[in-house]
Amino acid sequence: MDLKVLAGVVSILALGAGAAWSAEVTGGEFRLNYSTFTGSPMDQLDATSISGAIEVGIARQFAVQGDAGLVNFGYSGADSSWFTLHGIHHVNESTSLGAFVGREELEGEGSTYYGIEIGQEFGQLKGEAYLATFEESGEDSTLFGMGADYAVNDSFSFGLSHDRLDIAGEAAHRTALRGAYAMGNASVTAEIGSRQINGIGSETFVGIRFKTTFGAARGATFDRRSLTSLIPGL
Repeated sequence: MDLKVLAGVVSILALGAGAAWSAEVTGGEFRLNYSTFTGSPMDQLDATSISGAIEVGIARQFAVQGDAGLVNFGYSGADSSWFTLHGIHHVNESTSLGAFVGREELEGEGSTYYGIEIGQEFGQLKGEAYLATFEESGEDSTLFGMGADYAVNDSFSFGLSHDRLDIAGEAAHRTALRGAYAMGNASVTAEIGSRQINGIGSETFVGIRFKTTFGAARGATFDRRSLTSLIPGL
């Protein structure tokens, strides 16, 4: 089944289920991110973003999650905004499956994307993977990513992520190592990574993120899904 069809069907079913069963807010989060490249002249390129997510539980196994955010690319002055709706099936306490549809606008130009995702927890280790498709310049493009984090204890964790964007025949990769310190429902994450564009080369970036959650311990089930989240870091 086409990803567009699957994401649309799941989202519609999740919303329809909300009208049939009682629903309640089960979790959410708020984020403030900053990232920048480190090498000259790329060190003039940075991004500041603010985003939030809220999840509504429907019965025990189903949920709807909404994400929204704003990004400012400081040096260029460009702005981006995005919204994503997820339909989620909690298979059990450790595994969640989802499909999502989103819309992103960058300086008056917009893209609609559709995808599927999975989240899994193994004791102190948790991870996610997703696959999305969208159309750019009349061609089908894809965005794929995966990441995992290991909780050393209640306060410290570290993780690794990799994302790949194939757009109009060109590919970009983003690989990062991160470490987080949690203080109750709040956490601070530092990240260092590399972004590579075929034919251009690679650049190192660093980033920092402040996040606070409410409701469930993990806040919202899935991470944000945004096309511009690859530029330049968090």
